Amino acid sequence: MLGQQPFISFNKSIYRIISILFFVSFLLQVVVGSIIVYESALKDSRDYVLTSIKRIENDINYSNGKWNLYRYNADPNAADTYPIYILGSDGYVVDRWKPVFGYLDTSDFKHLITFTTPQTINTPTNQKWRMYSKLVTGSNNAVIGVITVSYFNPTDDNTSVDTKISNEADIIASKIIVKNDQITNISIDPRDLNYDVAYQVVDQYNKILAKSNNSNSIDRIPNFIDSSYVGNLIDNPGFQQIQDNKTREKFIVYATPLTDSNNDTVGVLVVGKSISFIDNILVNYIISKLIYGFIITVVFATFALWVIRRYLNKYLRENRFKEEEIKKISFNKASSTIYIDDLEIAIPYATNQYTLCATLFSAPRKHWETDELLEKFGEHELENNWRKVYDTMLIVNKKVSQYASIKLIISKDKVYQLNPQLLSKILV
Repeated sequence: MLGQQPFISFNKSIYRIISILFFVSFLLQVVVGSIIVYESALKDSRDYVLTSIKRIENDINYSNGKWNLYRYNADPNAADTYPIYILGSDGYVVDRWKPVFGYLDTSDFKHLITFTTPQTINTPTNQKWRMYSKLVTGSNNAVIGVITVSYFNPTDDNTSVDTKISNEADIIASKIIVKNDQITNISIDPRDLNYDVAYQVVDQYNKILAKSNNSNSIDRIPNFIDSSYVGNLIDNPGFQQIQDNKTREKFIVYATPLTDSNNDTVGVLVVGKSISFIDNILVNYIISKLIYGFIITVVFATFALWVIRRYLNKYLRENRFKEEEIKKISFNKASSTIYIDDLEIAIPYATNQYTLCATLFSAPRKHWETDELLEKFGEHELENNWRKVYDTMLIVNKKVSQYASIKLIISKDKVYQLNPQLLSKILV
């Protein structure tokens, strides 16, 4: 029916509003939930790192300028699949396990070029190495890099060791391509090298370009990094998030100063853990929640609309004109319909309701006696049937009350008329 269309449209609007509000609230829940999931996973990663930090700290001892790593090297739970950095205050690299590319993974170029003649050194970790460096030059013999090779625990007779490491450096040098004073390519096949000789190729900017084929560490040779990096970590301890420049994997790392028995700072310990898994958890969480939220939103909004239509529609209709002014009222005999503006109220044809409406609307200002109306109804026993007129009025007024708070028909002393307040609105 035409008169119901505004309410159907209104219900659709309500449905959209409910859907939007519910989905927005669900999105807020997803955002809050994502933050909670992220922070929870991040907390677990922090706890792991702090536990590892404490264990490794207990494994390391520094005394009289030497690092005692006996417990650390023997600890099966110290080194895991995540990065560990143990750096001395002077920049000496005690250990770099599973280093992150682009983070504390440089070498001290100036230190390495001091070994242009073979030398035996004793490291702060009580190791003995034979070291040799071969310079990489560009145009005008400018030094643009260095090849450093080393041999662990050499004998007193270094002749054969020096020959081995020198030949190794020559082989590596033959694999390096230099163009425009830049080392553009290094094509080293580990099978062409001696397994007991470690090497690094470092450019003039301290960047490690190639190293021994060791998946766990870049420090099979004595090494230094810029001590300013260490000083910055000592001055700014705590958590930090970093990203591998090659793999784009994310890590959370924690730096803490290392002290000796006199409580003097002698280095820094950095332990990290991958947190890329958190991104995967968040993506899966958000996708599943959005799908679940969409389904729940549709179900909830549909149920809400059903409730509106079943329980609230009548209330909405009844209050439609309580705050709006009625502009016109009419009764169409042909269609047996009362029109209130753009709304239609169906009246059963050829009934007392029809007769009452047709009679009153035929003379809107007339006061109709009960007996006059009963005659219109076709009743002959006027005295005993007066109630029929009254009941018919109640039925018509009830139908109109669904759309307007004012009564259409009023009666007094068994006299009936259209409500005088509506006379200016009535169309004959």
